[in-house]
Amino acid sequence: MLNMFKKFGNICLASGTLLICTNISAIELTSNYAYFSKLSTEQETNIGIITPPDSAELVTTHKGIKIYQVKDRKFTEDEINQITRLIDVVPKKMLSMPPKAIIAASKETRGRIYQPNMVATASGPYIFLGDKFFIGGFRSKNTINDRLQIFMHEYAHVIQHYYLDTERGSQTTKKDRSTLVFDFAVKMGWAVKKGFGEKRKILTNEEIPFNPKSSNSWFLPEDKETDTSKYGRTNTVEDQAESFGWVIAGHPTRVSKARVDYVLDYLGESLESFTQGKIPLHKKFKRARSKRRGLGRFFDEHSIDQPKEVNYYFIEQEDGITIDEVLAFFSNEFKARGFNVIEALDRQLLAKNKEGYTRGIYEFGGEKIQIQILDYENAMNYRTKGETAIEIVRF
Repeated sequence: MLNMFKKFGNICLASGTLLICTNISAIELTSNYAYFSKLSTEQETNIGIITPPDSAELVTTHKGIKIYQVKDRKFTEDEINQITRLIDVVPKKMLSMPPKAIIAASKETRGRIYQPNMVATASGPYIFLGDKFFIGGFRSKNTINDRLQIFMHEYAHVIQHYYLDTERGSQTTKKDRSTLVFDFAVKMGWAVKKGFGEKRKILTNEEIPFNPKSSNSWFLPEDKETDTSKYGRTNTVEDQAESFGWVIAGHPTRVSKARVDYVLDYLGESLESFTQGKIPLHKKFKRARSKRRGLGRFFDEHSIDQPKEVNYYFIEQEDGITIDEVLAFFSNEFKARGFNVIEALDRQLLAKNKEGYTRGIYEFGGEKIQIQILDYENAMNYRTKGETAIEIVRF
């Protein structure tokens, strides 16, 4: 373990062969990919990794990453193409530490039953993809960008695994014994509770020691809860994975600037490399399963024949976003993301019920995006008064 640490003028305590430093800058982030990528199935099982079933069948290898299907879940040709396209956009640094395999989720998986209709999960160096990864599994169907975010989130878990301590690291100790997770947690303001009763202390920043022999009681202070997603607030491991997923998917506003900077610095990439050509989505937009009732008469006039993808979002009055702010957001973001303006967003007032209507078309790399927005803020005769509905069509 000594080769993982350097002194920077900080106080360190020596205990046998273990060196515990009190400053996060003393941790040298060293990947143990070479070690963990060569473990046998038996060794992986011993440290709590869920491994592929015996029925796993190699379908193809893309950029060094093997893709397996299993007896009770075969990948379709389209699903294989989707997976390879996701691999194509994995950042260079992450691709240098690839997962051992991407596998169809199966009840046959060793160590734990994974339902084929799950979304996605990672265990050690493996990524498991279920039916709902391709068709949707939360509140609506998954978009192309959703799949990118989910895939990069799970890939980040694989990277976290490679930074575990080789002697004491396991699936259950990732938040404490993965130096990458520890480094991220301290820098993002996660704190640790130590002791009980009157002796309880809250440790922050350089006060938190890295100790592979024990676990920490991590928590995110209330004043930092809005810095990450709801899922990211679960624990340090998910916070880091969410940050990687949202940044690489081109939606940096979903997490704090500190998290965005951390991911970009680690990857050695610019933000523009991830946002260019990605459809902008405000962090307060809510996904709708389908077109809201009654919207057809507004949106269908400009419907697109054979679209690649159609998605609906809405904004509630209590979200505190005005229609002018929505228009400014889209106009500024499409420009910043390199889209050409085919038809600028133009706000109109529809006479019948005083609905505000807006439509615009943008283009990037030969693909077009049509946006239609219906604003109920001042509309009459609607139960959903104050709501804004958005249709985004990729064609």
